[in-house]
Amino acid sequence: MVFQRLFCFYLNDEFMTTIRFYHRFLIVLTSLFVLAGCNDTSKDIPDISGIDVDGTFSSEGLFIFDPTLGPKNFTKISSDYEAFAKIFLHNILFPGDTTEQDAHFLSLIEQMAKDTTIKNLTDTLHLAYDEELTDIQTKYKTAFKYLKYYFPDYKTPNVYLCNTLFNYQKFIFAEEDGRDGIGVGGEMFINDFYDYKMIDPSNPAFSDYITRSFNRDHLVKKSLDLVVDELVGAPMGNRMIDQMIRNGKKLYLLEKLLPYAPDSVILEYTQEQVNWCKENELEIWGFFIDQNLFYETSPVKTAKYLNDSPNAPGMPVEAPGRTANFIGLQIVRRYMEKNETLTLDALIQNTNAQKILDDSGYKPKRK
Repeated sequence: MVFQRLFCFYLNDEFMTTIRFYHRFLIVLTSLFVLAGCNDTSKDIPDISGIDVDGTFSSEGLFIFDPTLGPKNFTKISSDYEAFAKIFLHNILFPGDTTEQDAHFLSLIEQMAKDTTIKNLTDTLHLAYDEELTDIQTKYKTAFKYLKYYFPDYKTPNVYLCNTLFNYQKFIFAEEDGRDGIGVGGEMFINDFYDYKMIDPSNPAFSDYITRSFNRDHLVKKSLDLVVDELVGAPMGNRMIDQMIRNGKKLYLLEKLLPYAPDSVILEYTQEQVNWCKENELEIWGFFIDQNLFYETSPVKTAKYLNDSPNAPGMPVEAPGRTANFIGLQIVRRYMEKNETLTLDALIQNTNAQKILDDSGYKPKRK
């Protein structure tokens, strides 16, 4: 197996301890600011204090290549998390090895752990995650309580934080008991410690506008995208209006599952981009009308308004990609405001994008 050179800082133990202390301090401080800044009393946030959830949170796979922890972690994963172990070993780390036994995989992992690039990555994961998982676990638990509140029959997913060697940022699979398992590549959320361009400078997947959100603040939101994808389902058409309303539903559900998350996390924009979209909502709407884009079916013409992109063609340079999804969210919000008794499940079941638009009465206000 050939690995491109990975970027990692070499720090002495004293300096690493200092860095970890300040990193923990910044996480706590940031959480306080986020809660203070997002405690919007205008939001209809339900009381979830009486709701219990039973999902598992595991981080054993995160340090699978640590020679001091790997064998122990490997044994626990293999014995306690059978469905995850199959996916992690047979599909993520060693694709195609479907008949091999645990001893074979453990031997491969121990050999790979000696590789300098993998060792550097493991060291960086320790720097990013050692003793720092409480905030992540709490965010998942809270989000899953809201999930149980809105969708009582949806079984709480299990979450597995792991090291996929940059193969997957997130993946979803079926557990034996019928619930979902969510795998999260922890190495894809460490841009405070890691230069992703060192993996492959020519790979557009590691462009700055994409890796900007490869951090702890976005970890829970990005993995919940998988749950919301399953709930909402595929768009019922290939027009831009079908896709933007579908994506608007997803963003609306994420707001409900993460009610204290800032708009910049839900939308995966910088705060400046969030502000620009809010200030230019009418202009974005008018642009789509002028360009006859709502009923456009060509992905070539609509992709950058729906998918990750550094910009929105034809709009000012400040405009980010995915502006159609921003408008889709505003339409869905307005639709739900006009139908106060409508449940989230009923919103999902309404797959007529045109009717949602018409019934919403959406019309951006002039500033």
